[in-house]
Amino acid sequence: MSRLAKDNCICFVPLFYLKSARRVTATQSLTPALNPRDSTKPASVLLVIVIAIVVIGAGAAGFFLTAPRSTQSSTTSSSSVGTSVSSSTASHFKIYYDTIIVGYQGGLFQLSFSDSEGKQIAGVVAVLNTPYQAAMCSGGGAVALGFGNCLPGPGKTYVFSAAVGGSFPANTTFTGMDTGRGPGSAVVGQSYPLIITATYADGTTSSETISVAAVAG
Repeated sequence: MSRLAKDNCICFVPLFYLKSARRVTATQSLTPALNPRDSTKPASVLLVIVIAIVVIGAGAAGFFLTAPRSTQSSTTSSSSVGTSVSSSTASHFKIYYDTIIVGYQGGLFQLSFSDSEGKQIAGVVAVLNTPYQAAMCSGGGAVALGFGNCLPGPGKTYVFSAAVGGSFPANTTFTGMDTGRGPGSAVVGQSYPLIITATYADGTTSSETISVAAVAG
């Protein structure tokens, strides 16, 4: 081989090598370097999504637990309609009727009852506590009640007049009425206490308080 050939060979080989090296370098430059952190990106994104779901769910649950809830409640009320009582039994007396009628001659109070103790009765007093007090008492030989039978008692109270013969038979029915300012001071629809007191021939007494409603006449 001549020197020229050798020189050409020597020159050819390096030239081919250089071209090959350039191709490798170019290929490497075109291939992006793999960042070791890129492999963790899918896991990181998934973790962020999971945390967001947990936070949103916790917030929704907290709102549900703390949000005010509407409640329904029902109430019932009753009012007196001012009807007379018929044959009702108290502990000491049997009431047949008790009415307050506002507007009739100013006002009308009617009452009928009998004693349930089974004792002879010296006398009875019935006091209706309307704004202006009304009262009816027994007295004389009749079983009719009336204000005219009431006598002044101690402390602005009333006492009955003495009965003829000293007493009334056991279980006597007393009936009476009172008109005027007393029952007339009642207000329609409102109820007022009626206190009935019986004094027996043996000196004992019994008392009962009932409620009477006022009606329009």
